[in-house]
Amino acid sequence: MRKFLTAKAELVEKVNDVAKKDGRTIFSIVNEALEEFLMANEKNKSLYEVIEELKTIEIAKNAGMVFVPEEFHENVINRTSLGKNDYKSWNEAGRIFGKYLEVNNMKELKNIERVIKYLIGGVSEILFSENRVVCICPKMSEQRSEELAEFLEGLIESLGFIISSKEISRGIIIIKIKKQKAG
Repeated sequence: MRKFLTAKAELVEKVNDVAKKDGRTIFSIVNEALEEFLMANEKNKSLYEVIEELKTIEIAKNAGMVFVPEEFHENVINRTSLGKNDYKSWNEAGRIFGKYLEVNNMKELKNIERVIKYLIGGVSEILFSENRVVCICPKMSEQRSEELAEFLEGLIESLGFIISSKEISRGIIIIKIKKQKAG
């Protein structure tokens, strides 16, 4: 049994073009889209959110990031004594990631906040505003908090902000920022 759906004419034309190009029917494309919508909805996500998460993963991969289990990362970090060059690498990774976000039109603070929260994972709260960045992640060790703070500093500076002060303790990062003056 079939039901009829209505859609904006320009969308139907674009879907029709895709169908012709791919050798498919509009019917199959619409059904696929509706199935994907329902799967996202079951996970309490919109298709927009799913696509944004995929973009985040792609940007992270292109920036040279790899995903490892959180427990493994914590164990490695806790067994390692990080030196000045290691922290410099975290800062540089933040700068590079900031440039990737900029190139991918994700410079808006709310987008960056969402991306970083997604990358940190776990139970974490992060807030980006025009004057500070706050990250609270109770499970995070002190050393991981320091790493993340370095990464965030590089990211923040790549976006044209200056770090005016920072407080770092186990699971809590507060970085006060101000916009660099143009000129």
